[in-house]
Amino acid sequence: MGLPTRVQTALRLGHDLAAKVPSIAPEGTAWVWIQPIMRSGKAYRDLLDEWTLRHEAREGYDDTILRYRVRLLDLSSWNEEEDNTYAIDHVERSRAIRDEKSEVEDTVALEQWLTQYLSDLTLLRMPSSVEYHFDNY
Repeated sequence: MGLPTRVQTALRLGHDLAAKVPSIAPEGTAWVWIQPIMRSGKAYRDLLDEWTLRHEAREGYDDTILRYRVRLLDLSSWNEEEDNTYAIDHVERSRAIRDEKSEVEDTVALEQWLTQYLSDLTLLRMPSSVEYHFDNY
């Protein structure tokens, strides 16, 4: 199967990705989230910012990914209630049905982890576009 080209490109650029996945609770909401850990420690957008500030490109971009941070966050419908949306950090700590964080070593392991929760890997997007607005790690 393999990761879609668009997903591979986004990860090599250092972008976090996320997708909504089925929740184990009725009316719950769940996501998977991925963050590539780059050998250089910088995403491409970080280097663009530096190049813009210095008005020169002093170093090239290394798109080598050392490993991936991954998270499965599954929330009950409690956080969907209007009175509770102000306290999203509290929601994460006290109302999560599942909150599993770990790291995987390579693309094969990433794909295996993802396919436990997400059958269509083309659904991975920038986190804000799938309403994922949570602190990680």
